Amino acid sequence: MTTDPDTGSVTKFNRAVIIGFWTTIFAIRSAAELAVVTWRGGRAARYRRSGQLLSLYFERLGPTFVKFGQAISTRTDLLHPEILAGLQRLQEHASPVAFREIEAGLRAAYGDRLATLFREIDPVAVGSGAIAQVHRAVCADGRIVALKICKPGVRAQLMLDAQLALAIAGLIVRLPMMRNMPMVEAMSETFGILTAQTDFAGEAASMRRLRENFRHVDGVWFPEIIEHLCTNTAIAMEYLDDLTRVDAVEIDVAERRRIALTGLRALYRMIFDHGFVHADLHPGNVFRSADGSVAILDAGLVSDVGEATRQDFVAFFFAVVNNHGREGADIVWRTAVSRPSESARPAFEAEMTDFIATESTKKSGEFEVVGFVHRLLDIQRRHGLRATPAFVTMVFAMAVYDGLCRYLFPGCDFQGEARGYLIAAHYRRFARDATRAG
Repeated sequence: MTTDPDTGSVTKFNRAVIIGFWTTIFAIRSAAELAVVTWRGGRAARYRRSGQLLSLYFERLGPTFVKFGQAISTRTDLLHPEILAGLQRLQEHASPVAFREIEAGLRAAYGDRLATLFREIDPVAVGSGAIAQVHRAVCADGRIVALKICKPGVRAQLMLDAQLALAIAGLIVRLPMMRNMPMVEAMSETFGILTAQTDFAGEAASMRRLRENFRHVDGVWFPEIIEHLCTNTAIAMEYLDDLTRVDAVEIDVAERRRIALTGLRALYRMIFDHGFVHADLHPGNVFRSADGSVAILDAGLVSDVGEATRQDFVAFFFAVVNNHGREGADIVWRTAVSRPSESARPAFEAEMTDFIATESTKKSGEFEVVGFVHRLLDIQRRHGLRATPAFVTMVFAMAVYDGLCRYLFPGCDFQGEARGYLIAAHYRRFARDATRAG
């Protein structure tokens, strides 16, 4: 079935029928299974099974919804932790499409230049995701590159699916276990992120910027973009065949700790110094190179937060680390894109102050990023505040890396590692303000 949105209402109708069919099956199966699961295992088992059923549902609907499921599988502000646990299976690598389909995409990307640009393209993918897959290629000059190609039809299907997503969300929230879940808001926000991930020109620009930002930082590596081989649907970058997944069992404990800290410090540098953040640091994007450097791949999900938001984020976490509760509450209130009337502020400030006091006194290794993010956003939601997308992206960039970091180094002191970056960033701001005032 073609998914080109320009082919008219028949295509849209066919896609709607397929989605409607699987949504109906999902609703019927969920109602029956969840009743039994609840009776046997209680509420926690019911939530977990809800996540597992959602995973199966998204897989049936194809790559757009798999990517959507991956995106919400870390959203502790939207879904119950047990539902998120059931969605974790979607983080596994997607199956590659047949090379003949990729060849069609390559011809569309490069046209008549394809035969002259590459001597050879390996038909076996070295990596595959919901939106794209990567192949090893040999250029005309003999240079070996990694060639990331958008899977055929994904972009058009994403555009079409986005038009139908809100209707599906409206059906899902009618299910017993999905009531009161902000699925409509999640769909709208997440499809915006997914659309951005099909912008390969934008991704290449993001990788260039990340590489430049870390040009003088030892131990962190971003691949070089091969400019003349990049198009709107393909990205070429330097290829390394000696990369090892950082969660590989053969890496010893001491090396795992070093890798975890290197990645965490890189993330803090992005957040507190650069304001340009790689927001998808999961095990499939973080590798160890032969020289011990931490190699970070795939810049499809980044956030350029802007100077004002970066400074607010620095000030907020400086307040958390130093137990300045009222300051932290004021920043969250002031920067929210929507908030209730001023009369609701005292109750919000009181709860935020208590929350910050609790988090700031936790000892090394006790602070948990996912738990912190969940409670922070839960407090905002219950008091009627909505944070800016950039602010949310930064806290979730931390939450995504938290899972990998704790696997590599369970006792990692997140607050202790952040303190130096926060102090430096905080006082750089005061120095700039003093200079301007002078």
